[in-house]
Amino acid sequence: SDPGARPRQIARWIRHAGVPTVIFIAHGEGSYTQSRLTQMHAVCDHVVCVSDHVRQRLTIQTPCTVIPNGVDTRTCVATKPSRETRSQLGFDDDDFVVGFVGRFSDEKNPGAVIDSLQHLPPNMKALMVGYGDEDLLQLRADQIGVADRVRWIDGQHFRPIGEAYAAMDALVMPSREEGFGLVALEAMFAGVPVIATRRGVAADWIEQGQNGWLIDDDGTSETVAIEISKRITHLQQRPKRKLRMISKARKTADEMGHASTMMRKYEALLQSCVAAHASFYP
Repeated sequence: SDPGARPRQIARWIRHAGVPTVIFIAHGEGSYTQSRLTQMHAVCDHVVCVSDHVRQRLTIQTPCTVIPNGVDTRTCVATKPSRETRSQLGFDDDDFVVGFVGRFSDEKNPGAVIDSLQHLPPNMKALMVGYGDEDLLQLRADQIGVADRVRWIDGQHFRPIGEAYAAMDALVMPSREEGFGLVALEAMFAGVPVIATRRGVAADWIEQGQNGWLIDDDGTSETVAIEISKRITHLQQRPKRKLRMISKARKTADEMGHASTMMRKYEALLQSCVAAHASFYP
């Protein structure tokens, strides 16, 4: 899925070794993945894209199959009441908690969640679960006067992640680049409404206003922050619609997002690749 910093060298090794079947798994939509795929395509028999969004964004010169990532739903289960977790994190019963889960990095755009609080009333708060440039985000929160409304969780060591989802009223995935976006699928399984940019699984599976919300990204955090605040306000003011959205999202996730579904698709692809080189395999 990632040949590393020297994909041409890996391609030469594959050709020299006579490897009969090479499958490249494209997890991303950006230049990083495109560059490696371009340098490896001459030795690749097949490309797997983890979302149709990735397939559309990349230039693929070999046969391609879309196999979405899947979730082991046990990771999405909370082991204690959400009210208890929220209380431990310092949230009140009437707070509306906006969640983010992922790397604190530019392509994930977590700052848009912090910025959205400027456009929301004081009882709208944020739960940031992740790792990376936390200091910069905390500085931003302090600069715009919302630091006391933000709680932080180290996403590398916090388990089970289902506890964090249970504390949220909505999950925001404001990514600038996203191959799949597993957190969106996890949230759908966990019963948390998803608000996301048109990337990865969100672009593939979210039906606008039905099982989640899609927001437009013009490249600026401020625009995304305003869009997030609008959707958050909508969810907070329409609890019945929020419940309908949760129900439809769970149905979508259950139909297409299980790890076992992903595994069956990979098994079928691998069997077909082996059959195509039956003389090589014992």
